[in-house]
Amino acid sequence: MGVDDAEFVGDRDARHLNGRLPLRAHGHTAEGASHRQWSAPLLPTRPQDARGTRGLGDEGFTAIQAAPAEPLTRALLCAILPLRRRNPGGCSALTMSRDFLSELLATYWFAPPVALWRAIELRIASEERYERPMLDFGCGDGLVARALFGPGGTVDVGFDPWLAQLRRAHHSDAYRHLQSAQGERLPYGDGRFATVFSNSVLEHIPNPEPVLREVGRVLRDGGRFIFTVPSDRFRVLLDGYARRLDAGDPEGAEAYADRVDARLAHYHYHTPEEWRQLLAAGGMDLESSRYYVPASAMGLWDRMNVWFGIGRARSGWGLLASPRLRRLGHQPFLRRALIRRLSRAWRPYYLMDVADGEKGGGLLVAARKMTGP
Repeated sequence: MGVDDAEFVGDRDARHLNGRLPLRAHGHTAEGASHRQWSAPLLPTRPQDARGTRGLGDEGFTAIQAAPAEPLTRALLCAILPLRRRNPGGCSALTMSRDFLSELLATYWFAPPVALWRAIELRIASEERYERPMLDFGCGDGLVARALFGPGGTVDVGFDPWLAQLRRAHHSDAYRHLQSAQGERLPYGDGRFATVFSNSVLEHIPNPEPVLREVGRVLRDGGRFIFTVPSDRFRVLLDGYARRLDAGDPEGAEAYADRVDARLAHYHYHTPEEWRQLLAAGGMDLESSRYYVPASAMGLWDRMNVWFGIGRARSGWGLLASPRLRRLGHQPFLRRALIRRLSRAWRPYYLMDVADGEKGGGLLVAARKMTGP
């Protein structure tokens, strides 16, 4: 994810040309994930996979009921979270059938800004239509697919170049099959998929053209490629960039954005028109594009990355959320209190749409494979 699920590690990882990078998030793994070993290149994740394709189904969602915070935990949160209840304005009157914000705060409680970005992203992505069979391009640990499509093998195939991520995705229960593969050499036949979905992957690939050609190849005629990336306005909407620019320090603003790019391993940002040209080279037509994460939400996200110490080796929050302190018994109370507090305080930002004529920090693009003559 452009705005990926935690801290990237290793220079070799940052230079990798295909797919999502390995992540470290204060030592935590996804709920239900383990590190049991498996080595099969194509892993059927459900016993019924050999008996044909199942429908997506309508998985229900039960909102998380956060227990009241203990006094000590509440004091810790008040000390750590510099939040004021404000109405930032611009919220759309939207009735949600899924509460992605509470759901992802429960998953990423140890890195709350990740939950905010992902929740906004999935709220927008959930409005698209996804036909099967479907490929999750750069599936990572499977948490995004599980949150968006539900459990029960609702995604036909997920692939990622990193085995550690695939081990976690195996336990997400989102995929019928998982495979280790490279983005520019997909091990699937021509026209295999009706939909290819990719969440915050392409920005990590220095040269996306070969990958887009492969996506076009494995899509059937008329099939759709739906993907999210940080937008062409990502850098300038960072709170740290804007504050330095307002202070008359453009060099400092650029240096700040460069540091964010290095931490997140972002190689490029494209406008919708530039994506149109790149997709055309892969045999696809850009159908629609939509900006998300408006300026105020982008500013909050960047500030909270600083407050929560995301990307830093040591921080107060990182210490409180560290698995090494789990034995103290405070983390379940801390997690529930955080979900309860932030699901209220951040909800206006979560529901906020980018105004007409403006741009946000994220971009969702939907393209369709050109049909033959």
